[in-house]
Amino acid sequence: MGQLFPITGVNMSEEEDVFDKVQNYSLRSYDFPILMKRLRQDSKRSLIELKPDDIEWFEVYEFALQQLDLKKGTASSDTHPGDWRNTASDFSKVKMLVDDMEEKRVIKDVNWNVGSLAIFTIPDESLYRRHICCLISTHLGSLYGNQ
Repeated sequence: MGQLFPITGVNMSEEEDVFDKVQNYSLRSYDFPILMKRLRQDSKRSLIELKPDDIEWFEVYEFALQQLDLKKGTASSDTHPGDWRNTASDFSKVKMLVDDMEEKRVIKDVNWNVGSLAIFTIPDESLYRRHICCLISTHLGSLYGNQ
């Protein structure tokens, strides 16, 4: 698969691999520190303009993938069902993503519990992962201008 985003460093195989994971729908929540490192490096090099709003969206995408990791039993021990508060800083973005996924039938049985926990069912894990990776890919494309 060809590289969608520019290669920006001497030895950036981890960062290159994380973009490949987005493109081939294999990105996991534990890949986000590497993804964010790459975005911050490219921002410092003035290759992209990474704004606080972008960072908030990537936090929301990380939360979404954490929920899939929970369902698969591969989440870290500090990840809890529906609890976005340790990952994402903007509730309105979490709500927009959850509402959008419910409308598109990517998730179902959405409930907002006390403390604004977003509890939902993921009926098709593959569809869910593809949906989140497509959102991330679109966002990356807007940052990099589809170079």
